[in-house]
Amino acid sequence: RIYPGVIIDFVNFKELPAIVVAYFVDDYSGTDIKFATITKDSHDIEIVPCAEHELELNKERVIDRFNVSIYGAQQKVDELVKKRDYFLKHFSKHFEHGGEKVSLAGYSIGGTGYACDKHV
Repeated sequence: RIYPGVIIDFVNFKELPAIVVAYFVDDYSGTDIKFATITKDSHDIEIVPCAEHELELNKERVIDRFNVSIYGAQQKVDELVKKRDYFLKHFSKHFEHGGEKVSLAGYSIGGTGYACDKHV
């Protein structure tokens, strides 16, 4: 498979010099930028020049794909924040009562929707 990429660094180690490449992956599973460190020991990796007419990147499409990924991740963060806030609002009374910690272990949700009203 051929990926568009850019050389981002030349690492001049005495024993094993390396070239660091950032390359762009855009497939059915999403859009990503990955990094590869290429040394004399690297296999199945080649760096070749790419003429502009060979480059199959569309800037707007790439930005749109990243924005979709960002939106999905933000939705997950927002959902976790809501769950945390709900937990703090509705469950915190079960954790401390009179300075003593209370365990919810062994209690199940009953018909009322509350784990228990019993405090240890």
